[in-house]
Amino acid sequence: MPSVPPPLQVTTRGFDDATRQLLAGWLVRLLARRPLARATLAVERLGDGARWIGAAGAAQPDGTPMQPDTPWYIASVDKLLLAVVVLQLVAQRRLALDARVSALLPPPLWRGLHVLDGVDRSAAVTVRQLLGHGAGLADGLEDRPHGGLPPLVEQVIEGGDRTLAREAIVAHVREHLRPHFVPQDMASPRRRIRYSDTHYLLLGAIVEAVGGQPLHEVLGAHLLHPVQMTQTWFAGRMPAPAGVPAPAVLRAGGRPLAVPELLRSLHGLYSTADDQLRLLRALVHDGPPGFAAAWRAMGTGWRRLPLPRDRAALRLPGWPIDYALGLMRFAPPRCLPPWRRVPALVGHSGSTGCWLFHVPELGLMLAGDVGEASAGALPFRALPPLLHRLAAVPTCH
Repeated sequence: MPSVPPPLQVTTRGFDDATRQLLAGWLVRLLARRPLARATLAVERLGDGARWIGAAGAAQPDGTPMQPDTPWYIASVDKLLLAVVVLQLVAQRRLALDARVSALLPPPLWRGLHVLDGVDRSAAVTVRQLLGHGAGLADGLEDRPHGGLPPLVEQVIEGGDRTLAREAIVAHVREHLRPHFVPQDMASPRRRIRYSDTHYLLLGAIVEAVGGQPLHEVLGAHLLHPVQMTQTWFAGRMPAPAGVPAPAVLRAGGRPLAVPELLRSLHGLYSTADDQLRLLRALVHDGPPGFAAAWRAMGTGWRRLPLPRDRAALRLPGWPIDYALGLMRFAPPRCLPPWRRVPALVGHSGSTGCWLFHVPELGLMLAGDVGEASAGALPFRALPPLLHRLAAVPTCH
């Protein structure tokens, strides 16, 4: 007997029947991938505001279905949000891109973090290097420590929830990991970059120091409130907005993963498809003053991230990805599926299979999530075939 398609909940306006069917079919096929238990896709066309948001699968272990307004954990999509605020502080002359961390943070947060070949270069690391992943610092969450211990994030997934305070992650980097390369000249076209959560951990501390408030309050004042992201909140640090459904649970290997202490300590964010599209629209189309300028500044100085080669690649972005200042750009070559030219995606993804992308060539915005800890590369495998088909439908862009 044919399998029964998972229940699909949709809100839509503006797109024609062919486009709506295309999007619904793609989402159903996505959810058929193991070990996924849920999936959300949101597509909006800039200009006329045509929109389609679909959700399928179970949001909770008891089978509660996903809805188009169900929030999800946005994982490293928050790097995009943090970069926007950093660039706003730069535009306000409260922060300089070439300022050193040693001038912005107390010594316990930076001293001894970058010791390579007996030379301590920690004090020389700059804001620009952190934004562009050019400092060479080890990834405190994903890199494997000396002695065979699993990475910190795997310790939590396998051993249970725990708090990973900023100071504890910094100490872990200092004591158990080593830098990958010396801090790079960010103006050089031959510079090396490597994705590292440690870079943005330090940026969060810098934003707190410059803003004079806890990170969630600075981001609230500079981004969430101006853009009216009323369905976005910091896990464990702010109450969930009234009237918003309970956030979808994370999963690891298809099994529920309850890690509230981890998400709170990492300043994790929950958000909805509507709020994610609202943010991207503010940056690329019609946002408050300063948002478009921040977006343009973030998209300068692209450089290719290296190909991930270890187990952490399951949670890291796919390949080939270019990175600038808090932005990813993905334009798969024709030697990769779907074997044809695909319009470029610009935005950010997260380790749990979430994404927020602008597609300039088609005038579209895409947001979505599958909430699976091993699905970091999924957006870069699943979205190109969708874009190829959308590009072939003149009425959808």
